[in-house]
Amino acid sequence: MNWKIARTFVDKSDMTESVKRRREPLQPKPVLDRRMLLEALEEQSILIRESQLDDFYGDLHRLGYPTLRVFARLYLDQERRRLSFDKQKKVDVIERDDEEVVGSKPIDVHKNISFNLKPLPLKFVKFLDNGEFETVTSSLDSVSPSNDKCTTKLAVRLQDNHVIETVIMRHYNKVTGGRVTVCVSSQVGCAMGCTFCATGEYLAR
Repeated sequence: MNWKIARTFVDKSDMTESVKRRREPLQPKPVLDRRMLLEALEEQSILIRESQLDDFYGDLHRLGYPTLRVFARLYLDQERRRLSFDKQKKVDVIERDDEEVVGSKPIDVHKNISFNLKPLPLKFVKFLDNGEFETVTSSLDSVSPSNDKCTTKLAVRLQDNHVIETVIMRHYNKVTGGRVTVCVSSQVGCAMGCTFCATGEYLAR
């Protein structure tokens, strides 16, 4: 390897390390970081099973990743409705017993109601509403489509104000109907240093 090229890679690596050292603790924290969430729950002595956490992430995905405050309120509203129906169901059973209706089944008030959200510990749901964690912590900084609309570059600003780039490439084919390729940056800064990519340019600035 040419010594100039080798030196370039070493310098960029050093810069990457200095970037890591400068980063402040994330606030709010990303709820999709499972390890970070479990550590915070442990500090608050909130117990949740792995299967329940899986259910939570699944429901969050099916709802389109709403804010955690919205998710918590949806869940609590559902719980209030469920308790109300359960109470009505018990009243119905008592009335039937008083009337000495033998062999009749109580009305199942749940059969016409769909409760989509899986059961979760109430302490966990209330914890989600405290603002320490959030569902989405990044924002779209800019969108740059190409002249032929086949390629779109997206500059994504992370919550620590660093920028990475995502590129959507559309390939059209009359026979197969075409396909779409998405290039996603997995880190801030890149040793390749491509001048056409915002991620690569980060270390050059």
